[in-house]
Amino acid sequence: MSSDTLIVDPTKVVLKLRALALTPSNRAVICRRGVPASLVQFITQNAPDSQVSALAVETLFLLSEEESNLSLLASEPNLLTCVEKCYQAVTAGREKAASPVSSNQDDSSKNPEDEFRCKLKKNLEHHASELLKRLQNADSPSSKSQQANKNSKQRKKHTVQFAITNLVQNKKAIENALLRNPG
Repeated sequence: MSSDTLIVDPTKVVLKLRALALTPSNRAVICRRGVPASLVQFITQNAPDSQVSALAVETLFLLSEEESNLSLLASEPNLLTCVEKCYQAVTAGREKAASPVSSNQDDSSKNPEDEFRCKLKKNLEHHASELLKRLQNADSPSSKSQQANKNSKQRKKHTVQFAITNLVQNKKAIENALLRNPG
């Protein structure tokens, strides 16, 4: 192996992205920088129920908490497909684990690694299902029209003109006129 080769641990990369996405002010920037495409790639290159996939889905979930990111995430190619595969893999694994054949172990024989995998899968299931709901709602035409109506109500602009004579002498009148106008 040459000294020029750079080995990237996907778990560390996704953990750092997740840490950045935990801060709400970072979410819009992360999304605009094209990070969701990288997260989708991490999911497709790893097992659907792996730690890397779980962290990538959680990061996407965090990014989806920013309203302005929903349309970007919904338009990301393969994102919905990858998240659905993760969700299906986890729910299929949960159903298989709940079958009577595989449930002959008692809780006292669980080791910490099994508990970690169980929590990882539970978190993955939750984040994947919530992310899918958000993205499917973002795609619906009614939500787009509701968002447009909401934005138009918030941002109605109008011009206010003041006709003021003797500018220096009417300082108090100017202040009162400005204070009467919202915005």
